[in-house]
Amino acid sequence: MGFICRQVYTFLLAIFAGALVGMIFDISRVKRKLIKTHDVVVYIEDILYWIIISVVLFVLMYYSKECEVRSYILLGLIIGVIMYICMLSKYVLFILERVIKILYRCVIFPISIFIKVAKVLLRCVWRLSGRR
Repeated sequence: MGFICRQVYTFLLAIFAGALVGMIFDISRVKRKLIKTHDVVVYIEDILYWIIISVVLFVLMYYSKECEVRSYILLGLIIGVIMYICMLSKYVLFILERVIKILYRCVIFPISIFIKVAKVLLRCVWRLSGRR
C-alpha cells in the first residue's frame, strides 16, 4: 500500500509542478508583453526560463523518492499545465499586468524623471562653466 501512496503523492506533486511551470511561463509572457527588450536579452531570458523549469522538474523527481521519469509523472505535468491554463492563467495574467504597471509608475517613472532633471542641470552647469 505504501508504494501506491507514494505514486499518488508523486502524481499530485507532478500536477502541482505543471501548474508552477505554467505560472512561470505566464510571468515571462507578461514581462515580454510589457517590457520590450533586445533580442539578445530575449535569448538569455529563454535560457533562464528553461533552467528554472529544469530545476523545478529536478526537485519534483528528487521529492518523488524514485528519481525516475515515469509516464504518470509526465501525465501529471501535462494535466497541471492544462489545469493552470484553463483555471488560473487569465487571473494571474491580469494581476501580473497590474502589479508591473504599478511598479513602473512607482519606481521606474520617478527614476526617469530624476534622470531628465539631472541632464538639464548638468547642461546648465556645463554652459555656466563657459564650455560649449
